[in-house]
Amino acid sequence: MRKQTARRPNILLVVADQWRGMDQGWAGNPEVHTPNLDRLAAGGVAIRHAYANTPVCGPSRASLFTGQLPDAHHVVANDLPLRPDLPTMAEILAEHGYQTGLIGKWHLDGLPRDSWVPPQRRRGFDYWASSNCTHVYFDGHYYTGDSPEPVTFIGYEPEAQTELAVDFIRQHQDQPYFLVVSYNPPHDPYDDVPERYLERYDPNKLTPRANGPDDGAQRDLLCKYYAGITAVDDQLGRLLDTVDECGATGDTLVVVTADHGDMLNSHGRRAKQVPYEEAISVPLVLSWPSVLRPNTAVSGAMGLVDLPTTVLGLVGVDALPSAYGQDLSGALRDGGKLRDRVLLSNLVSFDQGYLQGVPDWVGFRDRRFTYARRGDGTSWLLYDNDADPWQATNLVVDPGRQADVRWAEEQLDELLRQVPSAPDPPSYGLDLVRRLDLNELWNAREQALHGDRGRFLPGQPVVTQ
Repeated sequence: MRKQTARRPNILLVVADQWRGMDQGWAGNPEVHTPNLDRLAAGGVAIRHAYANTPVCGPSRASLFTGQLPDAHHVVANDLPLRPDLPTMAEILAEHGYQTGLIGKWHLDGLPRDSWVPPQRRRGFDYWASSNCTHVYFDGHYYTGDSPEPVTFIGYEPEAQTELAVDFIRQHQDQPYFLVVSYNPPHDPYDDVPERYLERYDPNKLTPRANGPDDGAQRDLLCKYYAGITAVDDQLGRLLDTVDECGATGDTLVVVTADHGDMLNSHGRRAKQVPYEEAISVPLVLSWPSVLRPNTAVSGAMGLVDLPTTVLGLVGVDALPSAYGQDLSGALRDGGKLRDRVLLSNLVSFDQGYLQGVPDWVGFRDRRFTYARRGDGTSWLLYDNDADPWQATNLVVDPGRQADVRWAEEQLDELLRQVPSAPDPPSYGLDLVRRLDLNELWNAREQALHGDRGRFLPGQPVVTQ
């Protein structure tokens, strides 16, 4: 039974897929066009040090909705379902009278990726327009209501999703709503972007990052990536205009973020699952004109795992039970310190990461340093981001910086002691999958994605419909 409460603010959460934190106009990149996000940042609170605690889709999204880390929410790899007994932000808000809706990517219902998610597995969302996880950006489909029959659309997916979101906002004015609009771009395939966005960029006028290649292919890739970002920014503008047309700007908390970044060939790598800045850094902008003041002095760092508890704190709703994520709403309202450092991990290496030799790892990012150690306990990398912003010099292999490495080890150990869900002794990789009793679900994802080349554990694959 839903609680009856006084009117609370609307919450509009916009989540992009694979949008790097350094690729925003307000954050100092003049080459990418993000005018709508920039104006939102100018009128709200923009977090310069926002990070994906686990820089890959499913695990990061599970943390974003539960305030928990992977060993607690059990999405230790893509295509594993969210632990069914763990409360989500949508469920808490629904209990407090919010109308809830999700439009776009979910990626938390296991397999198959492109699937109808029945209402009992929508984790607190009443309105649903999603296909769980697909990356077809033109002339696609989604599932909604109680029917497993797909609803098709013609055109560019973010535009179709924005149309649904605009209708939701206009139709839900009688009580507060929590609407998640989850866009797939700028995630690859990078070619799938309307030509009018590509035309805004001249590859010859773009500047690739200094820790990757600088050639025609890289500039062309960057052009397509930026075009996808600008496409999302345009849709954000439509959403903001709709809120304003409804006279609800002052009563709406708008949050814009992404689940992780994208290496885009920096350090010779593609995709994510690594502790490099290109993979872990994400946009995070919050606007609520009646509560959050522009230019509020906020220092420190924030992880996506902190976002649900912080949002609930801002709107005065009960926190998620036993969440790891902290309520940082006080610092956003009044100024002050966020976290000193954000815990990072990729507890189970899989898919693209595994094929690129990425180990299981755990680490942290603070205002200055990035540190990670492998699951076998050996130090992997340490970067001084102030002195070395391109992360070119790994201090772990520098004999003269071993005191810094020991310091980083101590800081990481202290962070891990603060994680109530962390297994003791620590577990990584397939050992963690076994420990969480996920053998059958893991085997199902391996069979579906890799066939006979999958890494299988004892147990039969779970057959999902």
